[in-house]
Amino acid sequence: MGDVISDDRTWMVANYVVVAGSTLWIAEFIETLPTEIDSIWVNRKITGTSMLFLMNRYMFLLGLIFQALRVLPGNGTNKECQVIDGLYSLLQCVTSAITNILFALRIYAIYNKNRFVLISSLTMIFFIFIFEVLIEALEPGISTVGSPFQIFSRCKTNPKGELPLKSTFNSTRSTIRCRWSILQRIFQPAYKPPHAQLADIHDVDHHNISRGSKYWPVLIITLRPTNVRE
Repeated sequence: MGDVISDDRTWMVANYVVVAGSTLWIAEFIETLPTEIDSIWVNRKITGTSMLFLMNRYMFLLGLIFQALRVLPGNGTNKECQVIDGLYSLLQCVTSAITNILFALRIYAIYNKNRFVLISSLTMIFFIFIFEVLIEALEPGISTVGSPFQIFSRCKTNPKGELPLKSTFNSTRSTIRCRWSILQRIFQPAYKPPHAQLADIHDVDHHNISRGSKYWPVLIITLRPTNVRE
């Protein structure tokens, strides 16, 4: 009984975190919408980078909608939950990849469009994306109907039995992510004292988001409800 109560509380806390994080992100989305319209749509400053930014921004919003369908109460079949979870996972992986691409383009620009920097970055981002998709494929969504958690969420994840395979994928992804982080650190410009940094940004319009690499694409980490025992 104690385990069931603990699992219920964990599930509720996870749902609260998801809803709270999504609410904050949507509030920020609405707040920055006028700036987006003015900087990109009105002035028609459509570039490759701004298109990536817009894709990331709206795909992440769509992902939050599918996430809400997963974690909020409701009745759904296993098939419906598999579709919802699959779309959510795909959007999550794609937005994560686009975020990394925007960071890679920033480093690419800093280093005067050095192709080695760009190719190295994109190669790591590609493999991170592939392993994230493979990991998500091992955790399909299923319905909570008939379980103690039906009153909390419509769907939950159902980890498959390939634990060694998943462990290998996780380990490989973590290794590549670590190297990608190191690469970003290595390619960052040399440290400048505060007065020099202020001089560099003196004439920059901080509200211009037409260059997506200057605007944070994703601030929150999306969370899945913790897998619990039935």
